[in-house]
Amino acid sequence: MVGNEHSAHHVTAELYQALADIGFAIPGGSSAYWVGNAVGSINYIDLDRTPKKLASTIKTLASNAVHFAAQLKERPYPAP
Repeated sequence: MVGNEHSAHHVTAELYQALADIGFAIPGGSSAYWVGNAVGSINYIDLDRTPKKLASTIKTLASNAVHFAAQLKERPYPAP
């Protein structure tokens, strides 16, 4: 996606709503994105390593997904 933080939020909101509409369950804190430095034009792919804050967010995202999957395994949603 191209844009800034607002674009990332918008795309995430649209995607998650579409997935929820067809029955997907999405854990909290399920998005991570990098919008770059305040002044600069460095692309994420050109970075030598993932920024610490983004790496931390991705770690939390993965932890939330694992936790949510365990909850669903233990107590699945009832069939419609």
